[in-house]
Amino acid sequence: MNINDIDLNLLRILDAVHGERSVSRAALRLNLSQPRVSNALVSLRELLQDRLFVRTASGVAPTELMTLLAPRVREALTLLEDCLLQRFGFEPATARRTFRLHMSDSIEIIAIPPLRQRVEEMAPQVRLETAQLPADHIPQALQAGEIDFAIGSYGAMGDDIVREHLFNDAFVLLVERMHPLPDDASRETLQQIHYVVVGESADIEQLMADLGLTRQIRVRTSFYLSVPALLRGSGLAVWLPRSVASALVALGEYRIVTPTTRQRAVAVNVFRHPRAMRDPALEWMRQQILDTLRGQTETR
Repeated sequence: MNINDIDLNLLRILDAVHGERSVSRAALRLNLSQPRVSNALVSLRELLQDRLFVRTASGVAPTELMTLLAPRVREALTLLEDCLLQRFGFEPATARRTFRLHMSDSIEIIAIPPLRQRVEEMAPQVRLETAQLPADHIPQALQAGEIDFAIGSYGAMGDDIVREHLFNDAFVLLVERMHPLPDDASRETLQQIHYVVVGESADIEQLMADLGLTRQIRVRTSFYLSVPALLRGSGLAVWLPRSVASALVALGEYRIVTPTTRQRAVAVNVFRHPRAMRDPALEWMRQQILDTLRGQTETR
């Protein structure tokens, strides 16, 4: 194989398919047709004499050779992108770029609507994409450039990842507007009602255990979007971060209860790779995240 046989577009396609684990999603990410991406993979397979990817139920998975090549290809593309971006800068009004962010569905509820509106006003051709990754994969994904930012209540992710504090989110109770629970409910009152638990939050589990509420759990769900339907007419209550509860209160059928018990809160942070500081586009996006989320929480 001769290196002159491989052009930059083939490497970009290789990187996108590996990152997306899907030919169709890679085509969408690169704004190319799916046949063009498929044809590029055929050429790469012939050049590298390897299948590179094998089909799976959800898309494709890398071969052993592709697993070895992927970080080197990403590193090479990142170095080139850094050089070009530093040379030409970033103009939001005319830029065409996709920013990829990891966040849970609870963060999406409060972050994406105002962030999308802010970005669209300043950079109408910029796209936002969200992904949900296992927590232990986030540092690797940031380092590899698979995602640009991660937002959530995570602790330190190692020396290679930069963390910035956005806001502290206290846990409150959300109930239907006509629920009999008083706004200043005591511990004893809280022990008389039943609860929904969303997701797998160690903080909420500990909070409920401290208040003697674990036996009062009646429903567990994985999705915040199912909360309104579960509360409606059931008499149930749910502990949520205040930011999420405030978003649901805006629907008009619910209210927030702040018990007299000791408050517990989580710190919500934004994470990025140090490389972002050398990329004008990522630095711009970082500032939009900070301004949007810090400003939004100050108004609650």
